Amino acid sequence: MNYMMLISVIAFIALMMIVGVIVSKKINDADDFFLGGRNVPAFLIVATLLASEVGGGVMLGSVGLAYQFGFGACWYVMPVAVGLLLFGLFLAKKLKRDADQYGYVSMFDWLAGRYGNYKPLKAIGGFVMLVGFIGALASQFVAMGTALQSVMGADKTMAIVLGGIAIVVYASMGGLLSVMWTDLLQAGVFVFGMVVLLPMLLAQPEVGGFAGLFANAPDKFFDVMNVQTPTWRITTLVTMTIAPFVRQYYYQRMFASKSEKIAQRSVFAQAILIVIVTIWTCLVGMCVFMINPALENPESAMPWVLSAVMHPVVAAIVMGAICATVMSTADTFLNAGSLTFVMDILKNVKKDEMTQEQSLKVARNSSFAVGAIALVIAVMSSSVVSALMNAWAILGGGLFVPMVVSYFYKPSTKEGVMAAMVAGLVTTLLFTMVIKGFAVPAIVCGLIAAFIALVVVSAMTKNKANA
Repeated sequence: MNYMMLISVIAFIALMMIVGVIVSKKINDADDFFLGGRNVPAFLIVATLLASEVGGGVMLGSVGLAYQFGFGACWYVMPVAVGLLLFGLFLAKKLKRDADQYGYVSMFDWLAGRYGNYKPLKAIGGFVMLVGFIGALASQFVAMGTALQSVMGADKTMAIVLGGIAIVVYASMGGLLSVMWTDLLQAGVFVFGMVVLLPMLLAQPEVGGFAGLFANAPDKFFDVMNVQTPTWRITTLVTMTIAPFVRQYYYQRMFASKSEKIAQRSVFAQAILIVIVTIWTCLVGMCVFMINPALENPESAMPWVLSAVMHPVVAAIVMGAICATVMSTADTFLNAGSLTFVMDILKNVKKDEMTQEQSLKVARNSSFAVGAIALVIAVMSSSVVSALMNAWAILGGGLFVPMVVSYFYKPSTKEGVMAAMVAGLVTTLLFTMVIKGFAVPAIVCGLIAAFIALVVVSAMTKNKANA
């Protein structure tokens, strides 16, 4: 057991808990809990978007892919940057403007607002979102367990449970503000870890600097097409490009921004940072391969190199950075899942109107419940990347067409949008969990089914909508 790394991880988790307690005292209602008072400055938006996106899927999953495939790992994260540019160009300012005008809290408020605030849209959309986010949260618990296991030498199940509980407790206390302020700290630690780790890996004699890496790494590492299967590449490209359009926390951050310009510019800044982080993870994974090409589990590449190669002080700091990024992503998923349950599902099926105080209490309780369900799923999972990709595919297949395509497809009706949600979700789940190995990726099948349902049902209900 590496006691210095263990102390670093425990200290960092304790600090997050303290921040959660402090911020919780400033939370007065559900609007504060979910949107931070709608007055969040630019630096905090950028930091929280970076920290939320760069979680276990990047620090463990993407580095692991780079360990296997070199620059082919770009397929996993780089498409998000493209999606962010499109999101910033076409939606960011409008989302902030509409949220300020109509008081939107959830992404499905914005969707239902286009159809007379039709409540079933919120409830059904919220259900689709919740299914995806619980799976995504589970993937971060798996990542946290992988990191803690490497430090503590403990049983992985125990490591997942301990890390998950810590995340659930602090994120449930302070809501979005605690998430954002801890994200700022976590982003700072992560950037520091990036700056320190890569030069030290390049300096290892097995690597030999950039010259040695590019001269001696396997030729396949420089072929971006040499990664997994064509089906996997298509799935990843589609899933990650449309990801910003179907994740609750991107809408949440836009609504919480101080102004329209801040909303848009923070998304553009995030796109640039994603490109930098992707290149960094590729180089790190390749360096670890040069040092030890015989790791049994590629997703353990980062923890292994810290414990086996790095100076103990550096290893402790960077392990803190890994846990920081995992925690920051997990707390975002947890907060977004809680928002979805309270604002989109519960409020639209509950007959009695809840007060702000009741909404806040339910919000905190639902965070614990969502976290508990995700923990159960995490214990049964093994791979960070596979768990995360399945979750994002479900969200993309079920929500991209009804959320975004319907906005630009003017003949769409509320009935068509609901049909698209159901068709997209059911089809994506069917080809993900039942009809495995189909030539066409599950998310593409879901998108096609959703679009057909949108067009056909909208045409059938058009006269009703105009009546």
